[in-house]
Amino acid sequence: MQNKKEIIGSLIQDFLQKPIRRVLPRKQRIVFNKKLRKVHTVIWPRRAGKSYFCFQTISQFLKQGVKKEDILFFNLETDEVDIVDTRDLNLILEVFFEIVWYDEKRQYYIFLDEIQNIRWWEKFVRKVLDNFDNIELVITWSSSKLLSKEIATSLRWRSLIYEIFPLSFDEFLQWTDLKKKYLSTAEKIKFNRFKNNFLNWWSFPEIVIAEYSDEINKILKDYFDLIFYKDVIERYGFKDIKKLKDFRRYLLSFVGDFFSFSNIEKKLWVTYKTLQNWFEAFESAFLVFELKKFSFSILRQQRSNSKIYIVDNWFYTLLFGHYKQDWGKLFENLIFLELRKAWLIENENIFYYKDTSFDIDFMIFKNWKILPVQVVYTLTEENYEREVVKLQRFVEKFNLEKWLVVVFEGEKRRSDNVEIVWFNDFIDYVFDYLGEYLEYRS
Repeated sequence: MQNKKEIIGSLIQDFLQKPIRRVLPRKQRIVFNKKLRKVHTVIWPRRAGKSYFCFQTISQFLKQGVKKEDILFFNLETDEVDIVDTRDLNLILEVFFEIVWYDEKRQYYIFLDEIQNIRWWEKFVRKVLDNFDNIELVITWSSSKLLSKEIATSLRWRSLIYEIFPLSFDEFLQWTDLKKKYLSTAEKIKFNRFKNNFLNWWSFPEIVIAEYSDEINKILKDYFDLIFYKDVIERYGFKDIKKLKDFRRYLLSFVGDFFSFSNIEKKLWVTYKTLQNWFEAFESAFLVFELKKFSFSILRQQRSNSKIYIVDNWFYTLLFGHYKQDWGKLFENLIFLELRKAWLIENENIFYYKDTSFDIDFMIFKNWKILPVQVVYTLTEENYEREVVKLQRFVEKFNLEKWLVVVFEGEKRRSDNVEIVWFNDFIDYVFDYLGEYLEYRS
C-alpha cells in the first residue's frame, strides 16, 4: 500500500506530465511582483471557474517561456490522499522539490487549490513568504467577505485577494463567439436567444460549455446543494437543516426586495441572533449579497433595510420558477451581478436609494462621481413616465451630471436628460463614465 508521500509524488508527476487543459479566457488577471512578497488568494463561489482561472494563469506562464517543472498545481481536496494540516503542505513542497530539484536561482509558481479546510495553513504560507524569495504562492479559497477577513488577519495583511465570479455577460459573449461589433442575421438571432438564456441560467462556465445539454438542470441543482451543504452546513456545523432550508427559501424569495430579520424570526421561531449567523454563512458562501440604502450618515446606512441579491438567477428559478417567473426581478438581480463582477463592491461603490419621492435601484459611486441606475425589463409607453421621468426629476433635485436607465427589451427611445442603454452595453457605459474603462478591459 502506498504511503502518503508516494501518493503526493504521483499526483505531482501527473500534473507535470499531463498537458494543461485548454481554457477559455477570463478577464481577471493575477499580477506577480517579487518585491511585494505577498500570497495571491483567489476566492470564489463554488463552480465559478476557479480552475479555469488558475490554468489560464499557468498557460500564460508557459507562453512566456516559464518551464512546466517550475510550476505546481495541487488540489488539496483530492480523494486520493488526506491533506489535513500544515505538515502535509510541507510534505507537498518537499516532494515537489525532490522531483524538480530545487534551485535558488529559478522562479517557482505554486498553486494550492482549496486550502480553507487545512489546519494551520497560515503557518505554511508565512513560512514560504519568509524563507523563499523565489516562490510565488497562489491559494484558492471557497468563500466570500467573512473569510477574506480571516485570510487578511491570519496572514497579517500579506495577501492580495482576487474574486472570481461566474461569467460576466462580456465574458459570456467571448465564450460563445458573439463578441463582435457587427453580427450577421443568424448571429443576431443567436445573440437574442443566448441573452435570454444568460438571464435565466447561463453564467456558470460549465453550463456555457454544455450549452444545450439535458443535464443542465441537474448540474445546477448539484451546485445549489454543494454550496448549501459544503459551504454553509458543513463549514459552520449547523444542525437544524430543516429550518435552514426554510430560511434559505424565505431569504431567496426576497431577491431584489427589502428584507428584514424580524419578519422571518416570527415565522421560523428562531432568535434574531441565529438568523444573523445563518445569513452571514450564506453571504460567506457567496450565495447571497446584502445591499444597503445610500445615506451620508453611516449609522443610517447600517440601520436601513437591506435588499437581497443572489449569485445566480437559476437558484431563484429553482425554488420559485414553477409557479412564478418575475422577469423584472431576475433582470435587476442580473444587473447587480454584472456590477459586482465588474469589481464594484456592495455598500462601498453600490447602494440603493429610497425616500418618500424616489426609489432608485442602484447608486454607483466611484472616482468622486455618482451614477444613478434604474433597471427596466421592458420599456413601454405605459411605464416610460414612471421609470424615466422619475429618474430625471431625481437627478435634477440632486444636481447630478449623468443618469442611466438599463433596458432588457422594448423600443429604444431618446431623452434629452436620461441615457437609455441596452443591457449588453451598460457596463461599457458605466466604466466609460467612471473613468475606469481601460482598467476594466485590461
